[in-house]
Amino acid sequence: MTAARRLIDEVCGDQDIPLFTLHDFDVAGFLILGTLQRDTRRYQFSSAVEVVDLGLRLGDIVGLEREPAAATKTNAGTLRDQLAGNGATSAEIGILLDERVELNAMPSDALIAMIERKLKEYGELSPKVGDGGNREGGISWGCLTPPLLHQRSDMPCPTITSSN
Repeated sequence: MTAARRLIDEVCGDQDIPLFTLHDFDVAGFLILGTLQRDTRRYQFSSAVEVVDLGLRLGDIVGLEREPAAATKTNAGTLRDQLAGNGATSAEIGILLDERVELNAMPSDALIAMIERKLKEYGELSPKVGDGGNREGGISWGCLTPPLLHQRSDMPCPTITSSN
């Protein structure tokens, strides 16, 4: 995790690029989200990094399959404190102590729709679904290039295409 934070600090912090995170609705997802956005005893950020949470939250899990929470030796009171310290609401904590929802519980189109919605809520970005670099059914992230990479518009844009 220290190497990941160093990379985030150097790429996002030094270049003023927001860090977009996508995570499961589980204890580990919230703990990692928190660790990526604050100093710890192992790593202190040298730059301010804007972390944008695109992960599963309470409003996103309605109707999705829930699984039992991962087993832990940590007591419920400590888990509550850790989750609250990492941005989980009281309602989310009530569920997270006993259950989890993984991103792969979502159909692909629902996952894409959730990411698009959250990017629009963020206000600057929105992937274009369907053009996929002129491949039908893909996602072109080229529209992310100017705000994310600033002067690096010479970098190629990754394309994700469906495997159908």
